[in-house]
Amino acid sequence: MNKDIELQPNVQQEESLLYNDVCEIIDGSRSRVATYANTEVCLTNWYVGKPSN
Repeated sequence: MNKDIELQPNVQQEESLLYNDVCEIIDGSRSRVATYANTEVCLTNWYVGKPSN
């Protein structure tokens, strides 16, 4: 029974660490997607506005 009591705080801490890791992965992915999309919009505008030879 003492083992169950000792495991509870450790499990909560592990869940908290896992949650934080997942949040960091999602935030990183969002940042990379935003950077890629902004780059593509910029290049599209550049080529549309570029004078033809």
